[in-house]
Amino acid sequence: QPRASEGTEPSIGQAVNRIIDRLVRIRVPEFARFEQELGVPLRLTSENPHWRFYSFALTRGPFARGEVRLSKTGSRALLSLEPREDRAILESDLDLRPWGAVRSINPNPGIPPEGADAYAYSVRGVLVWFQLSHRSRRLHGVALHWSMPP
Repeated sequence: QPRASEGTEPSIGQAVNRIIDRLVRIRVPEFARFEQELGVPLRLTSENPHWRFYSFALTRGPFARGEVRLSKTGSRALLSLEPREDRAILESDLDLRPWGAVRSINPNPGIPPEGADAYAYSVRGVLVWFQLSHRSRRLHGVALHWSMPP
């Protein structure tokens, strides 16, 4: 069987992990670094006294769109990724072993239609959450949080 480097498409789980691996390598949460690693322009959608909110759309891969929130102090960032609607990503598609031990599990029964559980990992100083639907175990989203020391 050919390896991914020989021209075959990576599995959906490998594609998810490649994106996460690139993003957790961002040391300082800066606008230009997010554009570079995502490979798309970020569009300012709103701001408040503490945060700037940017949206983006991805044309390929497992994720369709997302949002980056950058603190105006430059010390924090939150990035969320939404999977494509036309291709369900299930827990069984994912290989979460590279991210280490689960740090916490946060249930949220209010997420339609069946509730979701967010599994948190600490990777290279970045908190990474994989949110899975409670019963169907469909990936609802991935979120990454950077927090720089003051």
